[in-house]
Amino acid sequence: MALSGANFPTQRGLLTLTLWTVVRLRGVTLSPWQILLWCVSLILITDPLAVLSNSLWLSCTAVAALIFFFQWAPLPAGLAVVRNSLAASAGGMTLLLLPMQCLLFHGGNPLVLVANLWAVPLVSFISTQLILAAIVTGDLRGVSAQLWRWADLSLDGAACAARTRVVNVVGPGPGNQRRQLARGIIIWRFGWWRAYPLTMAVMAVLMLNSLRPPATGEPRWRLDMLDVGPGLVVSIERDGKTLLYDTGAGWREGYMGKAAILPYLAWRGLTPEHIYLSNSHEDHIGGLASVRRVWRVVSVSSSFRAPGHGLCLRGQRWRGLDFEVLWPPASVASAGNNDSCVLRIDDGRFVSAPWRTS
Repeated sequence: MALSGANFPTQRGLLTLTLWTVVRLRGVTLSPWQILLWCVSLILITDPLAVLSNSLWLSCTAVAALIFFFQWAPLPAGLAVVRNSLAASAGGMTLLLLPMQCLLFHGGNPLVLVANLWAVPLVSFISTQLILAAIVTGDLRGVSAQLWRWADLSLDGAACAARTRVVNVVGPGPGNQRRQLARGIIIWRFGWWRAYPLTMAVMAVLMLNSLRPPATGEPRWRLDMLDVGPGLVVSIERDGKTLLYDTGAGWREGYMGKAAILPYLAWRGLTPEHIYLSNSHEDHIGGLASVRRVWRVVSVSSSFRAPGHGLCLRGQRWRGLDFEVLWPPASVASAGNNDSCVLRIDDGRFVSAPWRTS
C-alpha cells in the first residue's frame, strides 16, 4: 500500500481482498455475483467519486466476464486442466471484453491473448519482484542498481508483446454489435438453436440485418477530440477528409499516433488532408512520424520553423470551411505554449472556439 502511494487501484484491491477474507473467515456462503456486487458497493460507499473512474468499471467488467465465462460457457469436464488454466481464463475474458474494447477503442488486436499470456506472468512474477527487491535493498547501491536494470529489461521484454498492430472494426455502432453478441451467447448457451432451428434462423437473419449502419444524414462537418494522455488531438472532418490539430506524444516504445490516431482514422474511414502542430513540445508533435509513415504526402504547418513544414501565421485564411489563424504573429525556431498556432473555424452557422492546446 505504501509502496504504491495508496493510489486508487491499490485501495480498491485492498478493500476487495479484505471483504473476501472476512466472508471466508465467517463462513458466509455467497455466489460470485454477490461478492462482486458487495465489492463494488463497498468501493462506492468509501469513495463515491469512484463512480467516475473508467478503471473501476473496466475492472468490474473483466471480473464479471470471468464469472460469466466459467458459469455460462464451461468447458467439458474432461478438459478440467485446460478449463482451470490461465489460457482459458484469458481467452474467455478476451472474447467477452471484445465488444467493450470495440466500443472504447474502435478496434481489437488479434494478438492480445498471446500478449497477455506473455506479459502478465512476466510482470507479476518477475518485474514486480525485482522492483520490490530493488526498493528494499536501496541502501546497497550496487545491488539495487543491478536489480533496477534487470527490472527494466524485464519490462522491455513485456513491452515486446504490446508492439502489435491494432485491427480496427469499421462499421456500425459497437453498442449494437455488443448486444447482438450477447444475444448470440444466450441462444447458444440455452441450446435454443437446437430446439427451435427455424425460429433461430429467422432471428439470425434479423440480427445480421440490424448490424447494417442506419441511413442517417451526415453532418456538414464534424469535430472530434481524442484523449491522448497529456493534451488532446483534434480532428476536423468533412467529406471523408480530416484536418488534424496536434498528434500527441511519442516515447521510446511507440507513438500516440499509432496507438490512438491511426485506429481512429481507420474506424472513421478518414484521410488526413493537413496537420497543424500547435507548438514544438513533444506531447504535441511526438505522434507525427507515425502518421506520416502511412500518409507520406500529407502537408504539415506549424508555428515553428522545421524542414518540410509550412508556417502557421496570424491572418492566414482559407475556405471550404472558413479557417483563420489567430496566432502567432511570427514564426520561431522553437515554439512554446505562448507561440502556439491558434485556429478559428466557421461554417457560417457554427463557430468553433479558437483552438490552442497547452
